[in-house]
Amino acid sequence: MPPAKPLEIGSNAPALSLKDERGKDVSLADFKGKKNVVLVFYPGDMTSGCTMQLCAIRDDWKKFLAADTVVFG
Repeated sequence: MPPAKPLEIGSNAPALSLKDERGKDVSLADFKGKKNVVLVFYPGDMTSGCTMQLCAIRDDWKKFLAADTVVFG
């Protein structure tokens, strides 16, 4: 299978459902029209680039909340 192409900024995400950290099913459809959603994908835990990326999200957490946004990584 060829690698997937990245989504264009502002495009609709494909239907996606996964379990959260508590084992509860979460679907992007649950948030449609209710919240902004940011999906964060990173290639590996404990790498310098990914750590910086996730720390930036943590540091800007109040901005995400103010923008009525949920973040999934």
